[in-house]
Amino acid sequence: MGAGLVAWALADWVQVGGAGSLGGAVIRTFQKVGWHVTSADVRAGSGADVDIVLSKCHTPALHAEQILDGLPGVNAVVHVAGAWVGGAIHKKDVLKNAIAMFNINTASALVAAHVASHSLLPGNLLMLTGALPCLYPTPAMLAYGMSKNSIHYLVRCLVESELGVKVACILPQTLDTPSNREAMPKADTTTWTPVYHVAERIVDWAEDPRTVTQGAFYAVVTEKNRTIFNTVDPKDHF
Repeated sequence: MGAGLVAWALADWVQVGGAGSLGGAVIRTFQKVGWHVTSADVRAGSGADVDIVLSKCHTPALHAEQILDGLPGVNAVVHVAGAWVGGAIHKKDVLKNAIAMFNINTASALVAAHVASHSLLPGNLLMLTGALPCLYPTPAMLAYGMSKNSIHYLVRCLVESELGVKVACILPQTLDTPSNREAMPKADTTTWTPVYHVAERIVDWAEDPRTVTQGAFYAVVTEKNRTIFNTVDPKDHF
């Protein structure tokens, strides 16, 4: 899986894989409203009530088996894994980066969806994380764009699979994280989305899945530190 991995919820507790900034914010926000939190990630120390530590050497299939082992019916599955890398098709590392982005971004989403297909209780929430810039061609960050577009496609397939659950996807643009601030110290951060804005909305949706539009893609847009979640259709952009 990847840094800041997956989230899924159990009847009275949530399991959020997230050693990353967004994952940690989701964990703490769920805990504030009384959910028991379990995190699945390749790194421990997420602050969750229970940590499932996944081996980087294991395949996604083994990760899914480890998570599902003894897992009861769950009330939400939230995928918040993610990593970024730039690079165009002519770059030396583009093939290596494509595999890395698949493993961190796409494979972790597949694991979350597979877990949901076996354990998510009817009518409850499966939320995956795509990327707003990847609604358009991303030639300068090819590997990343391909991995995120695969998640967008996965969401559409899951809706057609008729799992009996609510499936949706959030599309952040730039999250306000320590690593992003370090990488872009001169950027205008008033358009960056605080991770708690996303975490609070995810928790609201998990607590009342009826407020989620089936198959929706929610563009996460922040202006002057105010964040809105607009529904968009990927087919209109690519």
